[in-house]
Amino acid sequence: MNWDDARFLLGLARAGSLTAAARLLRADKSTVARRLAALEQALGFALTEREGNGALRLTAAGRGALRHAEAMGDAAQALQAMGQDEAVQFAGTVRLTAVPLIVNHLLLPQLPDLLSAAPGLRVELASDPRDLSLPEGEADIALRFARPAGTGQGVLARKIAVLPYAAYAAQQAGPDLPWLGYDPRMGFLPQAEAVDAAARQPGETLSPACFNDAETLFLSVLAGQGKTLLPRLVGSANANLRELPCPVPLPERELWLMVRRDLRGLERIRRTVAWLEGVFAAPGPG
Repeated sequence: MNWDDARFLLGLARAGSLTAAARLLRADKSTVARRLAALEQALGFALTEREGNGALRLTAAGRGALRHAEAMGDAAQALQAMGQDEAVQFAGTVRLTAVPLIVNHLLLPQLPDLLSAAPGLRVELASDPRDLSLPEGEADIALRFARPAGTGQGVLARKIAVLPYAAYAAQQAGPDLPWLGYDPRMGFLPQAEAVDAAARQPGETLSPACFNDAETLFLSVLAGQGKTLLPRLVGSANANLRELPCPVPLPERELWLMVRRDLRGLERIRRTVAWLEGVFAAPGPG
């Protein structure tokens, strides 16, 4: 086996297609395909397969091989860093995923602090309402609401914060605002239940519009279309929002940090986790 062929597997996984991998690796598409084929022949099993639309994806065995290839890449970086500037230890990519509301309003504003403290670090922020899979390599670190179920041996999980909610409206919005709630299929969420309960109180109304994404809900509030419940860390950080009294008890939600077990010892992972702890330990404005 040519160990350098593993680099082409990493490139394909990160770029998503042969063409994009060729650009990432600064090689031509045929070279990427040839090196992947050589790696498959050396290993004795298929790394990729075609989907119905013709796109290339990793097989289950390919995803397993990818984890080993990532470890090889990390080891190569560690060897290269020996004897060099201390900052080189942060070199590499961390793929971090969370729901858009968390990424856009809590992580992005403080991301420059992380990047300036860890030169050489590259952060891929995957703003996605779906639960991307850490064991399958879709992310290295994830922030999830509520306790993760069935994380297995490949993922470490712990509670990083408890986020209290409060009612918010736009600063310039009128006094008689309807409550903006969630799609009925999301009625199990604590904040959705609280909004529905608040809208049933005397003198309160529920907007005929409903939402299945907290980020869209946030933008609707900011546009003056109504009021809703948001995490205090998010609502209090925006000068265009004002906090309102709520006629029902306010909910809170746990935020859980998940890290791929095989990456936990890398300095860039440790630094990113420490940064996240700081983001959620900091008191919100006001």
